[in-house]
Amino acid sequence: MAGRQASILPRSGREDSRRLIRIDDGPRDQCGVIGLMLEPEQSASRPIVDGLRALQHRGQSSTGVTTLQMAKTESGIVLDAALHTRILKGLAHRFYGATTIPDEGNGGRNGHRYNLLDEVLVGSAGIGHVRYCTAGSAEVVDAQPVARRINDAFEMSFSFNGNVANMIEIKERLAPDHEFRGNGDGEVLAVILASELRRHGNLEKAFAALQNQVDGAYSIVVITTRGELAAFRDQYGFRPLNLGRSEDGHYMFASETVALDKLGYGYTRPVKPGEMVLVTDDGKSIASWHIGEQKQPKFCQFEPVYFSMPNSDFEGVRISDVRFRLGEELARAHFSWLIDAPPEVKTSYVIIPVPETSRNAASGMSNVLGILVREGLLKNRYPKRGEDRNFIKQPGAERTNGASEKFSPDAAVIAGKNLILVEDSIVRGDTMTGIAEMARRSGAKSVAVCVTEPEIKYPCFYGIDIANRNELIAAKLAGPEAVKKRLGVDDVFFITLEQLRRAIGLGDKICTGCLTGDYPTPKARELSKLMLGPGFTGRYTEVKTEQIRAWASRPRKQRQKPDDSRPSDWRQEKDDGDDRGQTEVLLDEEPAHDAVGVYRHEEVSTR
Repeated sequence: MAGRQASILPRSGREDSRRLIRIDDGPRDQCGVIGLMLEPEQSASRPIVDGLRALQHRGQSSTGVTTLQMAKTESGIVLDAALHTRILKGLAHRFYGATTIPDEGNGGRNGHRYNLLDEVLVGSAGIGHVRYCTAGSAEVVDAQPVARRINDAFEMSFSFNGNVANMIEIKERLAPDHEFRGNGDGEVLAVILASELRRHGNLEKAFAALQNQVDGAYSIVVITTRGELAAFRDQYGFRPLNLGRSEDGHYMFASETVALDKLGYGYTRPVKPGEMVLVTDDGKSIASWHIGEQKQPKFCQFEPVYFSMPNSDFEGVRISDVRFRLGEELARAHFSWLIDAPPEVKTSYVIIPVPETSRNAASGMSNVLGILVREGLLKNRYPKRGEDRNFIKQPGAERTNGASEKFSPDAAVIAGKNLILVEDSIVRGDTMTGIAEMARRSGAKSVAVCVTEPEIKYPCFYGIDIANRNELIAAKLAGPEAVKKRLGVDDVFFITLEQLRRAIGLGDKICTGCLTGDYPTPKARELSKLMLGPGFTGRYTEVKTEQIRAWASRPRKQRQKPDDSRPSDWRQEKDDGDDRGQTEVLLDEEPAHDAVGVYRHEEVSTR
């Protein structure tokens, strides 16, 4: 620790060091968080980045890391502490080998490049975040972690996975006293948490106050210059958050258990809905509190069906087992006649999973039907637009052409066969339409699609990028027959809600808002009703609530605009142009450290 003392700066020396590091050309692609605390002589930055790489499937727009560097007495009293944050646009691996030239005010020397992981992100504790933007832009200005100064001796850095349904109202309420840099809900939560920490002085009371103000989903990790690492989950537990423990007794938080496994941490348990878990004593002591009224959990069913890795555990259930059971359910419900079919009939069929998340479900169907699973769709490991997941691409043409860019058919497997394509979900239908076209060109005799997710008909307000009901193929079209026609397939079979519950094994503890329109929280219910009016074509994250309400209450004729027209009071999407060289935005609450301020593309290099 003594060798690093010089970089723990006095407060007055940090003004010129507030920087976000931006790297262009990254893929624009749900979020993942991680937090850990090690021994004082150990470095947290590389384990954090390694853990984020295990969570990369959850977000590819940006990757951020905050580390905590502390100087302590022999008895463990913190003498001085500093938070160091860097955010890179794109994937976590960009941190390896990345360098920067700090300002003179940050102790840098002209011409010398500092390695981010070894010389900038120093400290034995930290948090990390991979982002897919469900609110705000894909730009670094809305990335996380978000840092705030509480007072002259107290700073924090914050990351979360989820979505704030009442973000617009909160921003309007806070606007007179706070100047927001971006449009993301992470900044909104950080402002609330910082204000409540300033008012109450401890995390437990601050989280309780945040809980009373926020409607939505949030799984939070936060680190402070008091030497605290904490996690907090909303009362319904919409988004996952897990606690792990290493063999030498250190604790760690992660969105998925696959990140715990990657770093050699044993899976202890999930952070419970409404629970705050505090880690201290160099990561070896924990304490927990349940905050607020206890609610019936509503875990996101999209996690086991689509988002989470198959080798992760979800609320005590193995993801791969859930998906295997989903395939078994579909096979029994729609192809039971094939179970005892003669061999010549069975060999005319082939089960083909749509890579990657449908493989376990395809194995489940094969187990029931006795029909081979073949890899008839090959995934391009190096697609033109980068290694991203098609569902979580940004809206527009990128997703429309995703099938042909990501997959290529194996005609030797497909030709002359009756295909049973297994897909995890059909949201907008673009990808499956492209896959069906490829299957036909490759000589498929017939194409049936089995979907392990029920029909998605309603928007999600809790962290899945379904903010506009008009984007959803099952909402726009009247039933499976119409969907089948639009996709260009012979049959399409969606799993039922009852079958989904049975396969997941958590009963009524799953959120089905996007399937049924029945939302657990009041703001989501209000927004859903407003968005169901005919003619409403926007995304709830883009407009003020009173504007939505006014638009929905207009006479029907006034609301039936052409597709390329919007009401005059509609807020247009922000132009995501190049922002290099923009000047620093000053805030009412001064950012805590070098994570906030000007973006300078040229100050970072990666090898």
